[in-house]
Amino acid sequence: MATATAPQVTQDLKSGDLVIELNNNFNVEFLQDTGEVCYPFRTRDDTFTKTGYSSPLDVTPSVVLANDENIAAIKTLMPDAVIKPFPKRGSELSEKLLRKGRLFIAFLSDLSDEEARNEGRNGVIGVISKHAKGKERPFITSLSSWRYAVPINDYANELIDLQNDESELETGDKLVCDQSMPFGYPIDKGSCVTVSSWDDEDSTFMTTLGLRVEMMDGEIVLSCHPSIKFRKV
Repeated sequence: MATATAPQVTQDLKSGDLVIELNNNFNVEFLQDTGEVCYPFRTRDDTFTKTGYSSPLDVTPSVVLANDENIAAIKTLMPDAVIKPFPKRGSELSEKLLRKGRLFIAFLSDLSDEEARNEGRNGVIGVISKHAKGKERPFITSLSSWRYAVPINDYANELIDLQNDESELETGDKLVCDQSMPFGYPIDKGSCVTVSSWDDEDSTFMTTLGLRVEMMDGEIVLSCHPSIKFRKV
């Protein structure tokens, strides 16, 4: 009979590691520094030792590295466990934020995301307003462009959230128009279109029938008439 193997006890965790929270509905998050000695790492919900324990009385760690081995072990022990999609961070998250029509502050670099984090702490910061996919330096500020952009909040903490964000648009999504369209448009209230592509030049999504939509304040709107809203179906 096969014996279930428990997830490995994590050793020498470090800030930035992607972990699974075993005692918190299998949330997947990146560890962040706390600045403390005994519990040097944290997620949004708890703090942890260097080996992933949230209490010295625990027999097993509260977080384990989000790797294939540990995910397989969790699935073997708990077949009904639902491990949430891995969150985006760094330049990948920057692309997602721009597709949602958001402006944001970011650490910047031409070398790597990690170098952007290091340089950002020395003052290399800018507001990203556009993404030019396929360009050598795709992240554009008012003064320059960069290869890598790590989004941060107003307190210079890296953003690592936005997993399971249903407002994110992707190619193939079907949208229904919630309002009457201006005269001359090929669809009206209740009609459906499909997202067909992302236009880097205009930072909008192309849909069937030639309509352009974009994310604005968390809503899907017609680019030329932002008062006209769509929703995913």
